[in-house]
Amino acid sequence: MHYDDSVHEIFNEDLRHIRSGYCFLPEWICSSMSDVAIDSKHETVFYPVNSMLQAHIPLEADWDKLLSMIDSLIAANKPIIILLAFPLGYVDYRLFGFREKVRRYTNNEFFLFLDLAQAYGMYDFSKVLHDYSGLYISFNRNKLINKGGGVKITPEDCGSSKLDNLCKEINVAIEHQMNDWHHCLLGLKKLLPETYSWESKLNKYNHVALRSSFHRTIILEDSLSQNAKIIVKRGYGQLLKKQPQQQQPSAAYLEWQRSVVSLFPKVREV
Repeated sequence: MHYDDSVHEIFNEDLRHIRSGYCFLPEWICSSMSDVAIDSKHETVFYPVNSMLQAHIPLEADWDKLLSMIDSLIAANKPIIILLAFPLGYVDYRLFGFREKVRRYTNNEFFLFLDLAQAYGMYDFSKVLHDYSGLYISFNRNKLINKGGGVKITPEDCGSSKLDNLCKEINVAIEHQMNDWHHCLLGLKKLLPETYSWESKLNKYNHVALRSSFHRTIILEDSLSQNAKIIVKRGYGQLLKKQPQQQQPSAAYLEWQRSVVSLFPKVREV
């Protein structure tokens, strides 16, 4: 297990040890990760998300487009580095089918990294480590365990005492966050208008409670609405970035950006 001050510093170190190639990132990835890739020796390629009508989870990767983009670059015979990241606490089960499809490119150097910075609370990552080059988890103040820093877990870590201890620590933190989430909802009820039906919002998107980590979930809400403004202003949530990377985001991303409010289990500093 490799610890550092942040996940993007670990990612930077990984890129340094791979010969010049193509680095694929999701278009919504945070600027710290995209800056690392853009400043590296690799050519950065951003892959798009599916539209809200097509997607099963928020900001779902357009897997078909990603495979097509990889296909178009295979002939160059350069390393292919793919960062699969999962926003807002969701894990896309399609990653398993994607993994099987990219295996057909065995003549090329492929490096698959999973970024579970916001999703590890609901995912038994130890069962799939042997299929990936590494798995990133961050521990900054906006994540489940408030310690600061990040960690990379590799297949060699499976069964280690360090990994077992990390899993136990995460489970303990989840139990605490369940209580925090309950208090957060009580606080939101107090500050939102009585006409705002919070329970109906959560029930309408009840899959959120099943797939999302306890520390990060969403509601589908007009980001410019008065309710959304109150949520963000009081420190209970945030909006998606208008342009999270240097290329123009897809129309599908902009659709999500206008419609998603991300909620926290604790009030954050605005």
